[in-house]
Amino acid sequence: MPMRRFIAAALAATALSVSPTLAADLFGSAPAPMSMQGSGLSESEVGTNWYLRGDIGYMLQNDATIIPSAGLIPQILTDPLTGVKYVNAPIGDAGNPVSATRGNNQSSRSASFDVGLGYRYNDYLRLEATYNFFHGPGLGYAQSTLCPNTTSAVSNYTYPGGVPTPVPVGYLWAPTACNGYLNASQYNNLLLGSAYIDLGNYWGVTPYIGAGAGLNANTVSGSTSFFNASDGSPFLGNTSATAGAPLVNVTQTGVDAQGHPIYTPLGVQPQVAFGTQNWNRTISSTKYTIAGALMAGIGYQLSPSATLDIGYRYISTDLLGSTRNSNQEVHVGVRYMAN
Repeated sequence: MPMRRFIAAALAATALSVSPTLAADLFGSAPAPMSMQGSGLSESEVGTNWYLRGDIGYMLQNDATIIPSAGLIPQILTDPLTGVKYVNAPIGDAGNPVSATRGNNQSSRSASFDVGLGYRYNDYLRLEATYNFFHGPGLGYAQSTLCPNTTSAVSNYTYPGGVPTPVPVGYLWAPTACNGYLNASQYNNLLLGSAYIDLGNYWGVTPYIGAGAGLNANTVSGSTSFFNASDGSPFLGNTSATAGAPLVNVTQTGVDAQGHPIYTPLGVQPQVAFGTQNWNRTISSTKYTIAGALMAGIGYQLSPSATLDIGYRYISTDLLGSTRNSNQEVHVGVRYMAN
């Protein structure tokens, strides 16, 4: 029957046009679809390899501490000859930041945060660029000291004809008890380029290992402030000089035969300028170092686009430095495929 053969051929052609995959399976001429098993990929991820990631973590650190720079908060000193107590002005000036000094390593704990962009090169290799932020050991420091409050013109005496005659020699500054406070924080901005190897999928879990290297910017910032010990008010001393004496700070070095004080600018002198005093300082210092990291963890696919990432990371923020440090971090985050 010619008509019956024609109808059968038409039905076969329609079936093949609707389901080419089925036709290929029937005739065995098409390649099998890409297998997702063991790759950690879903079908919706095929054709896009870029992903975003974000993590929060808890970090155990062994990093350099901050120590008070010598002279940032002056210590009370004593003239070894006369026993007179004095103090120099802090280093630096109120208008320019003072560099911080880093000390020995100390263990501390900190939260950590990172965001990044990744690219899946194939079923096993991933490449990432991440920005990490975490704190380092900070510093709170207090010191009782002396601050210059007022100046008074002073004179030595000569005795022509036995008559005491004052000779102005400079200014004696009157100290007042004050308290200096230093507060500083330390934080790291770490840029890492990393490579990860996924080790296969096991019941929905994909373990991985990785390594990375990059640049770390370690920043210390803070301030010092001074307060009058008597009432806690901010220290605003004034050592303005009046006319009648050379602009020289002096110290008392003894008394003469008549019991008058003897002042001299040749002794141990406090380095305090004449005028209104502002002993507050700001602290700012950034150190750039080469960093490295080792990673391990697992990924669990939450959806075709999102993967839960739980990992461990070992970070050294100063691979080439003389003071070794180590940061061990446990973090949890999400990798999200850019479909």
